[in-house]
Amino acid sequence: MIAAITLKVLNPFGTGKIVLFQVTYDQDWHAYELFFFLILGVFGGVYGAYFSKLNYRWSKHVRNGKWLGKHPKSEVAIITLITALLSFLNPYTRMGGTELVYNLFAECRPGHSHEGLCVNDPALVRPVVNAIAVALLVKGALTIVTFGIKLPAGIFIPTLGVGACAGRILGLGIQWLSMVHPTMPVFDSCKEGTQCVVPGVYAMIGAAATLSGVTRTTVSLAVIMFELTGTLTYVVPVMLSVLVAKTVADALEPKGIYDLVIELNQLPYLDHKAEYRWGVLTVADVMDKKVDVINVDKTNTVGSLRGQLSRVFGMGTLDGGFPIVTRQEAGGLRGWKMIGYISHNELEHALNVVGDEPDTAVQFRPLPPPRDYEPSAVSSIHEGAAEPDPFDFTMYMDQAPLMVQAHSPLEIVQQMFVKLGARYVVVVNTNGFYEGVIDKKGWLQFLNELEEHS
Repeated sequence: MIAAITLKVLNPFGTGKIVLFQVTYDQDWHAYELFFFLILGVFGGVYGAYFSKLNYRWSKHVRNGKWLGKHPKSEVAIITLITALLSFLNPYTRMGGTELVYNLFAECRPGHSHEGLCVNDPALVRPVVNAIAVALLVKGALTIVTFGIKLPAGIFIPTLGVGACAGRILGLGIQWLSMVHPTMPVFDSCKEGTQCVVPGVYAMIGAAATLSGVTRTTVSLAVIMFELTGTLTYVVPVMLSVLVAKTVADALEPKGIYDLVIELNQLPYLDHKAEYRWGVLTVADVMDKKVDVINVDKTNTVGSLRGQLSRVFGMGTLDGGFPIVTRQEAGGLRGWKMIGYISHNELEHALNVVGDEPDTAVQFRPLPPPRDYEPSAVSSIHEGAAEPDPFDFTMYMDQAPLMVQAHSPLEIVQQMFVKLGARYVVVVNTNGFYEGVIDKKGWLQFLNELEEHS
């Protein structure tokens, strides 16, 4: 409520309205228009799929290439120059994103031409359609190369602009058909003396469908469109086009633009909806057996741990950790027994706390050191507690890491990462001896290889 009052008082859009593209359509939609709304849904899905493909390839092969990857400022300057040159082809390419979308959404009323978009003469429809088509191509091409640039460049308004251009073109085409051939049976439901086709409606539905094809959102996008436009008249057409767009986009490119960006940047994200065929592979086939360990049977000093950490960082492993092990015997067999796990970041922090004392020994205990408390009063817990030893790194150690046996199915590991949010899983054999580690980054790499070979 306070936000709405603030928007009304400040009037940031200069329209006296509290939503960005608020429009009011006086007439309801007709049944025959559902076919054209489906066409807009198909367009949105096709555009969204190929936009994701082209942007991914541009980012991978051009933006992250040898030269542009080292000179991001040059990319910004080049694209800025191209944008400036292409923005003066016609009035619609020159408009800003929000201004263009607002005019494309608008319903034609007497006295308002909305930058020439309101056409009452059939002979003037073609020049306006050509100009909008040029704007569509320019906005679409520029959005492909600007999304992901080293500047704040969004995707919502540019995509709404592309979809609104496509919808307005289709709406003007149907309006032209109704003016030239008003006696066609498809226009029998139109009342005499009223406007049979509202091109702004097609622009709004095309914008929603295109944004759905790019972002792969459905219900939330429909709600966003209702909030942006402030109208609920066209609930069914918007939701229909959005669902069709997502279905078509998923069929052409299963991954949306955000999924592809995550994949391109190699971010540790696991999709809980994805399903994999593991075949005969087990945990033992995926685990990393060459992970550096910390052996508590020998003396570990601040200097030796710093050296061990530097070697790991030198190999580019920044988000892993060290299994902490000790040699034990079980069932007549000897092996490494896990007592804990410490991440690289935790170990680096602990070493920074103790300062520069390379020859001082560091301890890792299987259990926290015992403390004596006075049972008589609660205050004695704080008064009688001994000061923690800064060279006892037990507090930084994960003493109960998630473990899985080497012969376990891979689906168990997948569920640990997805549902439990694990960053690593320790692999042990049937005797409980340490075998290796599977971290999230390595697991993602394995899943990508599995998808490529499937």
